[in-house]
Amino acid sequence: MTNTAHRLIAGIFGVCLLAAPLSACGSSHPETTAAEQSATASASASPSEKEYKAIGTKADGAYAVNTTNKTGKDITAFAIKDSTDSDYGDNMLADGDVFAADEERTVYYGEADSGKSASTDSTTAGAPASPSASDGGLADADLNAEYDVKVTFEGGGEQEIHAFPIANGKEASIELADDSEGGFAYIEYTDATSGNAVNTHNSEKQAYDAAKKAADDSAAKKAADDAAAQQAAQEAAQQKAAEEAAAQQQAQQQQEQQQAQQQAQQQAQQQAQQQAQQQAQQQNTAPNTTQNQQPAAGGDANNGCLDGGIDLN
Repeated sequence: MTNTAHRLIAGIFGVCLLAAPLSACGSSHPETTAAEQSATASASASPSEKEYKAIGTKADGAYAVNTTNKTGKDITAFAIKDSTDSDYGDNMLADGDVFAADEERTVYYGEADSGKSASTDSTTAGAPASPSASDGGLADADLNAEYDVKVTFEGGGEQEIHAFPIANGKEASIELADDSEGGFAYIEYTDATSGNAVNTHNSEKQAYDAAKKAADDSAAKKAADDAAAQQAAQEAAQQKAAEEAAAQQQAQQQQEQQQAQQQAQQQAQQQAQQQAQQQAQQQNTAPNTTQNQQPAAGGDANNGCLDGGIDLN
């Protein structure tokens, strides 16, 4: 074999030796990339993507907001309505399901729950108005937002929550005010558009105070109306009693007059009878008296001498 052939074989062998490591590196690169991608995806998973138990129906186009029950009470009924409606929808919790205290769930609301299409446009969807600054650095929500929520607690009692952030909120929590304030419910949430923290405590307090004042005024008016009606009834009863007493007195007077007239008539009759009897007696006794007064025969009735007696003179 010539030197040229040896050099050619050596060159081919060297090329093969160089190609083998490169091929091995090329085959290991996709495995490393897949592992790195899996680790990166696992590490970058957002807590908000965690699956929570649902309230409502999870469907395409439905609004969704993670909500925590911080009322300290278990919730047995959860209903939503458009603020322009007068009645709430059905209970969105399944039979026997309880939204426990401190539990976090995802509230879904849209076409399947309301019969309305859930638009992603926060303006047309009735998102809360732009919040203004309030105490504690939290924005105070406008209660004229589109959705209201009513929750019923285990053991009784219910609360209404206005301006629930179905369309434009995230990480909401349902809270209860102290009993000293009235124990009304309110919410805290993060506005999904602005990122501002929103707290409806002040707005709910104003709504609670207004409702309480209206209820107190209504109760006071009812009490006044009841008192006036009772007073009128008492006066009517007194008037009726007075009229009945007057009528009874008049009837008694008439009866007394009739009795007096009867007595007078009886007395007059008795007097007439007595007079008649006296006259009759007088008429019966008058002849006897005359006869007794006549002198005896032959005698002087005046001097008692016998008629024809001897004259002593």
